[in-house]
Amino acid sequence: MNIVYSVLIKGTEAFKKIRYLNEYFPLELNIANSAFLKENGVGDITDPLEGLNNIVGFKIAPILDDNTILEYLEKNIIISDELRCKRIIYSVNDEGSYLFIKKYMDDIFSLFSSYNAILVFESKNNKLLKYIYRDITEYLGGVFKISLNINNLNTNMVKIIKNIQNYFRLIDFIKVCNYNRDEIPVRILDKSSVLNIPVFLNYLLGIGYEKYLVINYEEEGVFLPLKEIIDDMTKIDELSKSLQEKIML
Repeated sequence: MNIVYSVLIKGTEAFKKIRYLNEYFPLELNIANSAFLKENGVGDITDPLEGLNNIVGFKIAPILDDNTILEYLEKNIIISDELRCKRIIYSVNDEGSYLFIKKYMDDIFSLFSSYNAILVFESKNNKLLKYIYRDITEYLGGVFKISLNINNLNTNMVKIIKNIQNYFRLIDFIKVCNYNRDEIPVRILDKSSVLNIPVFLNYLLGIGYEKYLVINYEEEGVFLPLKEIIDDMTKIDELSKSLQEKIML
């Protein structure tokens, strides 16, 4: 299992941070604003990040434009390919945005297949995720995958385990922050947190989960100095390795 940090990109000022953190652990790049992707060319994004080799996911903001959706996706496939990352994460959290993208599923499948790329659907809406899973299982070849985003609405371990079991064969990413009892996002190992991370990690390792566990601080509003990010990531990685060793005994 690979421990990944997600960096939220709102502008070009994030590129320096990405280059620094990429020296320590794998990253997901999360571009929350579709306008940023539309206004900047491929080189505007890839040139400042040239030479990085530890980008595992490229999350893009959804759009609802019939005239440009396929062009938009192809542009981002090219960006992700330049970053040596084959996975694009596409977030759909409401029925309308999913019904829109579903209209183009056949075309999207062909587009991603031609680039040997992967489109990873992500949703915080459990009901919607069920429909997404049902629809993408109709397509072969590993082009469509799922990112399971664990948020403050489903931090109950029973519900988390059920979701993982339901979608296990198509899960490429599991994303996690942590929350206190007032549902305020906190650091992953914070003493006030409600999600027991050692138990959660032990479960994932025990079932043989080998893909990506993404520490999703910034999308949830938790921004830390670089030193504290590295400290948290180091602790989680060490905990994961320690639990793995115990499982193998």
